[in-house]
Amino acid sequence: MKRKKARRRNPKGSSRDIAQRAWTYEAPRTFVYLFYGLLTVWTVFCASLLGARIVQGGWFTLTKIFIIAFVMFYTWYFSVGISYRVELSGEGSLRLTSFRRTLDLTLDQVDRVECPYLPVGFVKFRLERQKAYLFCVGTNPRFHDLLRALMALKPDLRVRGLGT
Repeated sequence: MKRKKARRRNPKGSSRDIAQRAWTYEAPRTFVYLFYGLLTVWTVFCASLLGARIVQGGWFTLTKIFIIAFVMFYTWYFSVGISYRVELSGEGSLRLTSFRRTLDLTLDQVDRVECPYLPVGFVKFRLERQKAYLFCVGTNPRFHDLLRALMALKPDLRVRGLGT
């Protein structure tokens, strides 16, 4: 006589229960501090090299300085916009919080979620007219619960990466 395999139940509840609960994921502070620390070291290194070239003379052209300063400014502007916290309500509203801004979205505005292929990285939320990024530790169970809740609230949401 063959035994039937017992179905494994989701320990967090059904997909309907998951969707009605509010979910929050916040990236670990050490990861965020490490990222901005490395960015600061890169900025100081580039600024010191640029300053040495200016003092040397000969290389001093306003155009080159403007281009390098623009790249450094744009890098910081983009980096400060990376979200470190995401909140999902049971009604389908999504809030991404970064140092520069807070995005209040509905799930209808989110087209695709692309997770990192490495355990640590960034999640890309493809929106209608822009992209939003989130610091992420892919091995965090709270992050996986948030992804499950997103997929329960919006079944046609395309999620890539992290084996989902």
